[in-house]
Amino acid sequence: LHFAPHTHMSIVTPHWFDDSVRLGRRLPETPYLWPDPVVLRPGVALTLDEDGINNGDLKRKRPRTSDITGEDFNLSGAGEKERVWEGRKVLLSRSLELSESQRGAVEAGIKRSGGVVVKAEGVDGDEAEEKAVDTCDVFVTRWRSGKAYFKAARASRLVGTLTWLFSVESSGTLHSPLDSLLWYPIPRGGIPGLAGCEISITNYTGTARDYLKRLISLAGAKFTPSLSMDNKVLIAGFQPSPKTTRALAWSIPVVNHAWLEDCIVEWRALTVGLERYVVFPPGIDF
Repeated sequence: LHFAPHTHMSIVTPHWFDDSVRLGRRLPETPYLWPDPVVLRPGVALTLDEDGINNGDLKRKRPRTSDITGEDFNLSGAGEKERVWEGRKVLLSRSLELSESQRGAVEAGIKRSGGVVVKAEGVDGDEAEEKAVDTCDVFVTRWRSGKAYFKAARASRLVGTLTWLFSVESSGTLHSPLDSLLWYPIPRGGIPGLAGCEISITNYTGTARDYLKRLISLAGAKFTPSLSMDNKVLIAGFQPSPKTTRALAWSIPVVNHAWLEDCIVEWRALTVGLERYVVFPPGIDF
């Protein structure tokens, strides 16, 4: 909060995200802003209508699609218009670890986009989830493990992550979960040999940098914005640069992003010595 005026970032309660997903569009931040969010005041009820939030002076109009940006997806309602699921039955895995409100918001988005939510009924969650796979067309899970996952994979069900589901609904296009490394479930425990290791990035900006940070997290490694002698590897868009020069002086391998992507694909710590990972042709910016 202290730096909010300088960063121009809105600091909101988690309710803002849940309500935005539930309604299928980005809601105004004002009622959710810290340090005194209106939504947490006792006795205050916000009305979520077709135009946004109605609480006296807080009512705002629906934002334009072009005003809504995000790393993974936007909440413009494009998926709702396209009815992208076309009646497909969607099962949300327990591995997603969604709270009750989060699950309700995600399920509302599925229904708006033409899908049918499948419930895993039963006392034994894992057994019930495995049984529910028989009645679903789409299985959304976090991990590439468990009876339900293997049953869905063998039965040729669409299997993807929550990030993939959001992308499908926001774009109105049923992408294959195999089109992005962020869209298909990963094994548990991180990549052997990389889990817990520190990895830094240089000369990547914007969405490319954010994408690499997420891949590092998927691998079970730790992203460090600054470089130290504890780093296992430095991923660079090009070299030379001050950071790559320092890494080489400290005998820290410098590679391009292809190394990290291949590690995710093969789910093992690959050697950094291959030419395709360490060659940076002059004038080429990865």
